[in-house]
This record gives sequence, C-alpha cells and structure tokens, in this order.
Amino acid sequence: MAKYTSVTLSGSTAGRAIAIGSTGSLGTTIHTAATSTGVHDEVYLWATNISTADKELTIEWGGSSTLDQIRYTVPFRDGLHAILPGLRSEAGKVTRGFMSDSTLTSTVTVSGYVNRITP
Repeated sequence: MAKYTSVTLSGSTAGRAIAIGSTGSLGTTIHTAATSTGVHDEVYLWATNISTADKELTIEWGGSSTLDQIRYTVPFRDGLHAILPGLRSEAGKVTRGFMSDSTLTSTVTVSGYVNRITP
C-alpha cells in the first residue's frame, strides 16, 4: 500500500512563502520532485499578490517550453488563491514560477505543500 507523507516545498525556507523574483524562463524554483523510482509528489500551491494591480504569474511545470507553462492572473490584495490543485510530479522535475512584469518582482509569493507518495 502507498504511503503519503506531507513535505515542505523544496524552494521554501522552513515552510515560508516563496517570493517570485524571476521575470522569465527559467523561473524561481518552487519545488524539485523526488528522484527515487516509483515516488510521486502531489504539489499544491497558492499565490498571493501584495502589489496594487493584478499580476500575471507563469508556473513552469517540469520544463520550460510553452507546453509546460500554466498562466494565472493573481488578483491584488485579495488573499491566497489556489493555483495548483495537487498535480503529480516525479523524476526530479522542477516546478518554477516567473512574473510577466519586471517592475514589481517579489510582490507575488507562492505557498504550499507536497504529498510525497512512496510505494
């Protein structure tokens, strides 16, 4: 039977929010999936925006091509918004994020956790 263990995002320091400071690919590292065979990471993410305007956040899901990108508009000063609902990643794939607006980097932060599934 599979075992589920909750782990902190690898890009986080002690569970704190990750400031998205990149403005293009390759973005700020949010999480690197486990590399062990048969181990899967379910990634759950929320974003918040402390600026004075909506911001576009791009999540790079395991790669950097346009097919790997998931785009979100994060409303300003409106709390946490679910942006990744437990998608599975494996084999050391990296989840990254970047902003489309270079004038206000680090005004959007990403928080979350991972359910690590081991055989």
